[in-house]
Amino acid sequence: MSHEGRIVARFRLSLRCHNCRLRAISVVSVPGAEDAPCDIDELLQSEFLQRQPFKCAKCDNPSAQLLAVSTLELHTGE
Repeated sequence: MSHEGRIVARFRLSLRCHNCRLRAISVVSVPGAEDAPCDIDELLQSEFLQRQPFKCAKCDNPSAQLLAVSTLELHTGE
């Protein structure tokens, strides 16, 4: 069964801006693909995570430190 186009995992990222040190939370939804990360270990090693954009809400800096990652439950029908 193909999961292409469906959300297969969702993660909460806790980040800190490299410039002003503001902490931020980002929720990342992973669409189904052959190499889609489905758990935290896979996410941390994935190109998918590296491609996620960040822009600090305070200073517009595009770079952040990842502090923590947690898995979020998917709602049925996704």
